Amino acid sequence: MGLKRLKKENDFLNLSLIEIISSIDPSKTKKYTQFLVKMIKKDMKSRLGTQKYDELNPHWEKVSSKFDWEKNQMKSIITLQLLKHLFPYDGITNFVTFCEFSEKKMIDDNDISKYSTWEKIQSENYFAQNKEELKKCKKDIKIILDNEDYLILKPLSHLSSVKYGYNTKWCTAALNDPDYFYNHSYDGILIYVIDKITNKKFAFYRKGIFKNSGLQVYNSEDERIDSYQTGIPRDVLEILFKETDPMYNKNNFEYFNDDQKKKIANSRLLEEIPAPIIPINRHNTTFNYEDFLTQSTDNLLDELP
Repeated sequence: MGLKRLKKENDFLNLSLIEIISSIDPSKTKKYTQFLVKMIKKDMKSRLGTQKYDELNPHWEKVSSKFDWEKNQMKSIITLQLLKHLFPYDGITNFVTFCEFSEKKMIDDNDISKYSTWEKIQSENYFAQNKEELKKCKKDIKIILDNEDYLILKPLSHLSSVKYGYNTKWCTAALNDPDYFYNHSYDGILIYVIDKITNKKFAFYRKGIFKNSGLQVYNSEDERIDSYQTGIPRDVLEILFKETDPMYNKNNFEYFNDDQKKKIANSRLLEEIPAPIIPINRHNTTFNYEDFLTQSTDNLLDELP
């Protein structure tokens, strides 16, 4: 869609800055607006220096590079200020990155008309940047069922959780916060269901080691629903009920490789170790808390299967 058509279809955006500024001038001839313009010029000039305005903000470094700073510094400052009020920092920089990837044919679906959220743009950038790693993570799953209708699996790495949880709002498939995935994997059984016919996705989760802890089912919008609302046939649901029974099945964490286990265990155990009661120094001895923490953590890690 060209700019002419965009302007025609979105007339409310066809505004000039002079018009916006003069809107607060109560005179019929707008004779006081020149003062407002003078104040803007004065403010802009005070910001000009040897360094580019706002260059200390890493989010805008890519955006700032799009302007001919030396040619028109004042116009660049005003444009950046306007963009900052219209869009979120990370949103606009992700957008610029998406455009660059799309031009390089790195985006699988580069039809921008299909996109409606900043998160979708961010996800596509993530997949473009990690294509090779995402190919490798296909092995980081435990397949429970794979037929012409359904793919049912346990994700065994954050990357595989992101890949198979793509286009959902599950916290366990969040790009920038793997802790949700690791915590759910450590504390219970997490299973993803992908309907190959409708492309619908569901997450099944049971926390704890007891069957009566309650099975949680979520749709792709991360809304908790009843299992019958998924439309999954009874025979497939029975497989899911069995696979989420902690009395007979391991949680996702148990299937992780040793490196992942130690990394996650170390993080969790550090949180769980209580602070020691430090003895009173009666014989000029000191208590080294860091040594105690390291020794305690090593002992606990040794106990991992």
